[in-house]
Amino acid sequence: MTAVFSDELRARVEADFGRVVDLLGRKVALKSISAEGITAEHMKRSAEFVADELRQVGIDAKVVQSRNPDGTPGAWEVIGSKSVDPQAPTVLLYAHHDVQPVPDPSAWDTDPFVATEVGTRLYGRGSADDGGGIAIHSGAMKALGDDLKVNIKVFVEGEEEMGSPSFIPFIEDHRDEFASDVIVVADSGNWSAEIPSLTTSLRGNTCVDVNVKVLHHPVHSGQYGGPILDANTLAAMLIASMYDANGDLAVPGVAAQEPVGGLQRDLDEATVREDAGIVDSYRLAGTGSLASRLWTKPSVTVIGFDAHPVEGSFNVVSPETTFRLSLRTAPSQHPQEAQDALAAFLQ
Repeated sequence: MTAVFSDELRARVEADFGRVVDLLGRKVALKSISAEGITAEHMKRSAEFVADELRQVGIDAKVVQSRNPDGTPGAWEVIGSKSVDPQAPTVLLYAHHDVQPVPDPSAWDTDPFVATEVGTRLYGRGSADDGGGIAIHSGAMKALGDDLKVNIKVFVEGEEEMGSPSFIPFIEDHRDEFASDVIVVADSGNWSAEIPSLTTSLRGNTCVDVNVKVLHHPVHSGQYGGPILDANTLAAMLIASMYDANGDLAVPGVAAQEPVGGLQRDLDEATVREDAGIVDSYRLAGTGSLASRLWTKPSVTVIGFDAHPVEGSFNVVSPETTFRLSLRTAPSQHPQEAQDALAAFLQ
């Protein structure tokens, strides 16, 4: 790329920036929360919005409903393409149009579903994850215009925040739409607000549901508590057993990996604490660099736990509980291998 064209491209991006911000604002307002139903009308409306925006920048886009492994209807997906030269390489652009829920709107300083500019930042649920990815693809296509030298394919997913249950069946049903030489996934972060980054590897993800059963029915804690530990306590002991004294995950067969490339430069702990909203009294878990702990070492998060709420609780030994673990795997380990190791450890 010549310096002259680079300057021209920068000017095109700056001229189009207002449209891109407006696109983000309208996307935030759609409230495309997949947890409220991936097949629901609001998710279809979100997919149609994305397809229409892509068509406006030259992508032949359409909305297709996926199917789950059991054959039931799945998420509303967006696929599209633009061909410039049969001999040119093909780049697949990925993003997702679903967003996370807002458990506590009162924790926000702004309305989560009204894109609000504060200084140089735009706040709104999904404005970064992953409306930002959709905006990047739209802005890039608009800026390149007739100077585009590669063929483009697009896949904008509708259930990424739900673990992508219909992702594999969708790929199998649409192999031609995924055939490409390079995939650009616009669903990651920069090293910092000042340092743009290209992510070349990520931790994988898999989930394990664990059922703990102690009794065939509830019993009174005053009569049987002591020799019988309740299912919730045993579940907590199982969870704690996955870690060593330093807070590192210590499950045989679940691999760890050291940083490569730019990740050899460590992250700033103060910045991580501020960005994540970590309370002052909390000591970060694990050993080694923060970069390794966040990007290349495995981690487990309890993302669901069936337990009686405090309100209305009473003196019984809980007979049974189920909890769900989300396992982030080292980039070099196949998630199925790590899942099998975790399941064997817990059993």
